[in-house]
This record gives sequence, C-alpha cells and structure tokens, in this order.
Amino acid sequence: MKKTLVFEYEIMGSAHSWGVEVFLSRTKNSGKWTIDFNYTDPDALDSEMHTAESAEDFLYIAEEKYLDLDLFCDALRETKKKELITLASEIQNVVLKNS
Repeated sequence: MKKTLVFEYEIMGSAHSWGVEVFLSRTKNSGKWTIDFNYTDPDALDSEMHTAESAEDFLYIAEEKYLDLDLFCDALRETKKKELITLASEIQNVVLKNS
C-alpha cells in the first residue's frame, strides 16, 4: 500500500500544541507497516518514522506519540480500504485483550 494520509491530531504541550499528520504505508513482501508522523508546527521536528509488524506494535507507538487509538481506528475504517479496516479491527482486538 502506498503512503496514505489516514489521521490528523494535535499533541497538547504545556505551553502550546502542534498538529500531527499520520501517514501509513505497507510493503507487500514483508507486510510491515510504516507509520510517518509529520509535524505541522514549524518549531517542531519535521517528521518521525516508525515500523510495525503487528497490531501490538501500534499500541506501543501510539502510547509514545500520544495517539488516541479509538479515534485512529475510526479514521482507518472511514477510508473504506479493506486493508486499513482489517488493521483497525486487529488493533482494537489487541486493546481489548490487554485491558
């Protein structure tokens, strides 16, 4: 799957907040997901890239990046792309299992 914007959110800091755009892509051969966090605030880092091999990896990345997984999964479903809808279900199953 080529790089696709799937979600936007804001990280709230003590002095100000900044926007984040989340892009996903997936390699066909390995099945690994690449998650790009692009920061829209000119004073923030430009971007950060992470990789995930499983839905459980998304939990750790989400915690580190202050990403609301419920809203993220809702956004994945709204894309109407089967691959992203499946990913949303897998992530939410891991969240339920770990609760």
